[in-house]
Amino acid sequence: MKKLKSICFASCLALLLALPVASYASEKTYQMTETELGQLESNLTELQKVNADQKKNSETLKTELTESQTKLKKAETESVRLSEQLTGLRKTATEQEALLEKANQSLAEYAKEEKKEKERLRLQRDLGWGVAILAVAAYIKK
Repeated sequence: MKKLKSICFASCLALLLALPVASYASEKTYQMTETELGQLESNLTELQKVNADQKKNSETLKTELTESQTKLKKAETESVRLSEQLTGLRKTATEQEALLEKANQSLAEYAKEEKKEKERLRLQRDLGWGVAILAVAAYIKK
């Protein structure tokens, strides 16, 4: 009987060891052929290359973004400077227009005064001729 128990125990132990371990594991196992494994490795290599290329492109884009942001800040600074310069030029232009208007008014007044002066001189000259003609006429009459 002892021998039978030993044989039974050994048989049970052999059966337990013969069962696949995966059947008791929580994860499923899959079998694949060597061709499928090769294709999987090839796909993995290709994905690693694509990932490296995308990382390189990402770094390039980050560099370009930084450069663009720097250029944008410079452009904004230049825009502010030019805007201030434009404001100053507009102010100067307004002041110069006011001065030009004032000069035009002064010139118009001067032209009026000159016209009056010419008229006065013409009147004096004509009056002088008139007096001279009267004096000559009075002398002739005498």
